[in-house]
Amino acid sequence: MNPFIRFSGAILMLLSLIQAPSLHAQEQLGMRFERFAGLNGATLNPAQSAFMPHPWEVNLVGADVFFENNYCYVTNAGVFRVLRHSDEIIQLTDTSDASQPFSSGDMRLGYFSNRQWMRGVVQTRISGPGFAMRIGENHVVGISTTVEEYWKAICEHQYDIGVPAPVVMAIALNESSFKSQLFANTKNPFGIKASNPWEGPTFAMWHDNETTLFRVYASAEEAVLDFRELVQSRGWYSDALSCPFDDFNCFVQGLKMNSNEPGYALDPNWDENIMRLISDNNLECFCRK
Repeated sequence: MNPFIRFSGAILMLLSLIQAPSLHAQEQLGMRFERFAGLNGATLNPAQSAFMPHPWEVNLVGADVFFENNYCYVTNAGVFRVLRHSDEIIQLTDTSDASQPFSSGDMRLGYFSNRQWMRGVVQTRISGPGFAMRIGENHVVGISTTVEEYWKAICEHQYDIGVPAPVVMAIALNESSFKSQLFANTKNPFGIKASNPWEGPTFAMWHDNETTLFRVYASAEEAVLDFRELVQSRGWYSDALSCPFDDFNCFVQGLKMNSNEPGYALDPNWDENIMRLISDNNLECFCRK
């Protein structure tokens, strides 16, 4: 067996064993941190634990691993087929015999074009232990060893930004979910590009069919404060900055692209996505203690 295939199979097997406990949780949670999110939902929204349906909850340890690359790929195969039938994988460089064409179901190992930036990303997260207990109907007390910096910075600086924290957090979730390849390399949850007058560090990745530079931050606070500068320095966001602070939809509409002004994103459904993230994740109470 080809050493590369054997090594890749071992890596995939290891990742599948590590990820197995988190697959079911992902199916339940996704981006909807609802009643069954419990302690894990508190890493995104500390108020979320108030919605847990159980009298108490214990989280001993949690871990997840995310792997992505654009070096190579295997066609017509999922993880389990690759692991079970790795000896059937055909490298595209192994044969040039036109008299034996590939069949439609063959697993083929190919390589991406080197004309784009190549990347390999492994992101891990470990949390726990933690404990939460409900006291009556309206109060929950607990402790978790998972530390999340971004929600604190967003809550602390929302009035400096001029945009309420639920809207800022929903934008970050929409852009990166705090787990994208870009976020893993840049601590940039807002997807802010390295356009002028940015003079800090940058990260290049393939985006919208071209190599794009994104801003790299050293901390959550730096990212949030730079988001503030972005919003306040763009004159077309002035409508949003004049909204009543409790009118989230007004802010979202003010940040949305329209026929006369550029907006935060090109997606015509961007405003609907942001409002849905606020609603689905109970971000209205994001900064309440």
